[in-house]
Amino acid sequence: MITVGIIRELEFMAKAVDSDVYVVMRIANKNISMKIWDNSVIISYEGRKIWEENIYGEANWFGIESCDSIARIISCIDKGESWQESYGWNKSDNKVHVPLDEAIGEVAKDE
Repeated sequence: MITVGIIRELEFMAKAVDSDVYVVMRIANKNISMKIWDNSVIISYEGRKIWEENIYGEANWFGIESCDSIARIISCIDKGESWQESYGWNKSDNKVHVPLDEAIGEVAKDE
């Protein structure tokens, strides 16, 4: 099972050696791989990418909920069930672009 402690320890090692850390675990004849670098983790199960998240952050970070979701995804895969509908995500690169003068004007109106 993936735990918050494992991810944070691996992230600590990555910082200590100033390099990516890649780990593969074989549990019950199943492969779980994790790549940790630059405050991010990618987890794959049986060759399928199932998780990507920041380890630390203001808006989101790897925590107990992440571990629970990963365990549920693995269970779905093992049962041959689709996990994308319930647990899948599409990482969005959407950005809102607001001109600086417009943003400053909005702040001034609020004051």
